Amino acid sequence: YDWAGWHPLSAPGAKFEALIGWATSDPAAARAYFEDPANAMQHDPNLERALLSGWVAKDAEAAARWVLGRQERLMDSRSYQLIVDAMCRKGGQELLDQWFAGLPQDSPQIDRLAQAVTTAKNRFEPEKAAEWLESQQGQPWVADGSLVTSTAAQLASRDPAAALAWAGRTG
Repeated sequence: YDWAGWHPLSAPGAKFEALIGWATSDPAAARAYFEDPANAMQHDPNLERALLSGWVAKDAEAAARWVLGRQERLMDSRSYQLIVDAMCRKGGQELLDQWFAGLPQDSPQIDRLAQAVTTAKNRFEPEKAAEWLESQQGQPWVADGSLVTSTAAQLASRDPAAALAWAGRTG
């Protein structure tokens, strides 16, 4: 579509909403349009998020494979959260755990997806986030400590004794 005639303040919002709708109905075509350098969308994190917003509604796993296959990192952590939240809605934390375990652990995006998984788990059940992180010890994305810190804070706000016990087990 030619956005040239649009008011400069209207075009970004229109592109965002159009891309969401298009990706919901035809993710392959929307992705091809997004990836075409002539459309100058590839480096806009908002449009990337719009593409993923629509795409995860249709096929969250395919959207995740696309993200993992990209050479460059996505700029916006909300894009990762869209994928993880869609997987969680699809099958709860059990499916989320199975799905994450099946991902290529050497992907440059795995740490960002792990952050999104931890955020999703902390949102509703920090106890499960703590269990999950404990089972993932040794992974490089756990070692940096930010996921552990955020989970400890969430867990402590709900159950300080459990947070202390978890801290003792995990060091």
